[in-house]
Amino acid sequence: MNIGITCYPSVGGSGILATALGEELAGRGHEVHFISYERPFRLPANVPRLHFHPVIINDYDLFKYPDYTLPLSDRTYRLVNTDHMTWNLYPQDSTRFVLETSIFGEMLGYGFPRITVSNSICDGSGGYIGSEGNTQYVVIGSTIYTQVISRDRTFMVLAGSHVNFGAVNATDASVMLVALCTSDYYPVARDTALIFISDYTIPSNASVESVVPVTGTADILHGPAQPVTFGNYRMLFAPADTPSAMRFVGPAHNQVVVNDTLDLWDTHGLSVGAYLLRMRLRDSANDTLDFDKGVYLNPSGVELEPALTNLPRALALSQPFPNPFSKRATVSFALPSPGRVTLKAYDLQGRLIRTILDEDRVGGYYKAEWNAQGVPPGIYFLRLTAPQGSLTRKVVLTR
Repeated sequence: MNIGITCYPSVGGSGILATALGEELAGRGHEVHFISYERPFRLPANVPRLHFHPVIINDYDLFKYPDYTLPLSDRTYRLVNTDHMTWNLYPQDSTRFVLETSIFGEMLGYGFPRITVSNSICDGSGGYIGSEGNTQYVVIGSTIYTQVISRDRTFMVLAGSHVNFGAVNATDASVMLVALCTSDYYPVARDTALIFISDYTIPSNASVESVVPVTGTADILHGPAQPVTFGNYRMLFAPADTPSAMRFVGPAHNQVVVNDTLDLWDTHGLSVGAYLLRMRLRDSANDTLDFDKGVYLNPSGVELEPALTNLPRALALSQPFPNPFSKRATVSFALPSPGRVTLKAYDLQGRLIRTILDEDRVGGYYKAEWNAQGVPPGIYFLRLTAPQGSLTRKVVLTR
């Protein structure tokens, strides 16, 4: 079969995925033709059944200005009164890159960069979060509406963040730490990769002179070619003002725990106040990692209001899955505050095909399914509308 693929040739998630797809199809005997204004940077030369066809693109006002890399290594670049559809960022070489309180579409690290992202949102409009080479990548207190992938010999940390719609994958020989995070999908380790997962909490009304349940997840995931596996975990605690005075909550536990009781903390004889609660994860090679979290013990008998659920920071709509699809497609969306929500399907001519959802919803995370029975094959657009704005995703219906 002759298959044509169009993609952006520059460094980015779409080009990487398109090239990998083309190589796989060529390996299965198909003739694959890449069509773009430049050769995709990952497309190998002289590979049987892989072809490249350059084309000349027209100069449209929507894409009036070409991509430009500023040669600034020692200063800040500031744009004032500037509109931009999305920011795709690619730190490379030995760059030290820090991003704070920002919204971006994609960030991929290559080579030896040290990347820190904090209090930011990756909306997935440009691709995904990824690392290659020997990248060191830390994401703290951020919200991610796309997938996270670590590759090669990279080291990645996800701490106190939310991965709402995308998968979390570690491949090759990469190592990933996932601490105090939430995700729609459980992380996956491939090849010789390792993923250390630590997530734990205590009730908001935990008090002294009681037995407090510590709940959460303690796990070490390993790829099929990685001999190192989960060993055990142990909970410890200390007063916040004397963190060196760590004491054990209980014995070491040799079984993986996922979203369940990790230990029981006997707080009899302890003082009211702030404490440091630590999880010590140990792998089968006897290496350990410590994860710390601040908690508070209330006076005995005090009843507190339950903690509020973490709400999304912004309106978001995931890519439909599967896509293409033949019968049903599912999308996830995030609503930061209550309001009327509609999800509608339109054809290429802008005609309304079906109203999938039309109702009032409180703030939170949701999923909706489009049953396309009776709808002819073709390209359609799913449009989510809420008080905060509207978002659109393309989906292909096949038979």
